[in-house]
Amino acid sequence: PDCTLVNLADLPDDGAGTPDAPCISSCEHATATYYVPYAPGATYSWSVAGGTYVAGGNPAEIIVSWGAAGPGLISLSINGGAPLLFCVDILPAPVAGFTMSDATPCLNSTVSFLDNSVGASSYFWDFGDGNTSTMPNPDHQYAAPGNYTVCLYVMNSNFNAAGDPLCCCTDTICQDLVVDSLPGPSIYCLSTLCAFDSTKYWTDA
Repeated sequence: PDCTLVNLADLPDDGAGTPDAPCISSCEHATATYYVPYAPGATYSWSVAGGTYVAGGNPAEIIVSWGAAGPGLISLSINGGAPLLFCVDILPAPVAGFTMSDATPCLNSTVSFLDNSVGASSYFWDFGDGNTSTMPNPDHQYAAPGNYTVCLYVMNSNFNAAGDPLCCCTDTICQDLVVDSLPGPSIYCLSTLCAFDSTKYWTDA
C-alpha cells in the first residue's frame, strides 16, 4: 500500500479504535501526507497524536512526521462538525548500519562490506561507482581511483494478522571510501600449508 499519500475519504471513520475498523499503518520517523477532497470555503480542523504535522497544499491536507513506534491518531473536523477519527499503527522501522574492511583500499583490491543493521529483511547496496548489490554482506572491487560514497538501503516488510501487506519501512546509511591510485602488491608463499606449519611469504612490490 501507499503509506506516504493517503486519502482519508477512502477510509471509514473508525472512532479511533472501533474493534472492526483497521488502523492506518505508517513507519516510525516517517513523513506522510493525509488529505480529504478540498471544498473551497469549508473549514478543516486537524489534530494528530503520535507525531507532529504542518499544513499541506490546502486546508484539507496535512503532512505528518510520525514519532516512535506505537499508536497514533488523526482527528479531522470539517465545518465544526463532529470529528472524524482515524487510528494509526506506527510500525517499527529498521536501523541501517555497516562496516567496511578498508576505507582506503588499493586499486582493484577487494573491500568486504559487513551489514550490522537492526530489523532489516532486504538490502540494496550502492557502491558509488555504478555497481550495486542485494546481498547482505557483499564484496566489491573498485576499478578506478577516487572518492566514493557507499550507501546501504534497508527495508523490513510488515504484515497484519491476516497476512495482508502493511507499510514497508526503510532506512539508509552512507559512508565515504577513498580508493588509492596504486594496486596492492601480490603476495606469494611456498606451498599449501597444514595446520601448525610455518612458512615464508614475500611480495614483488
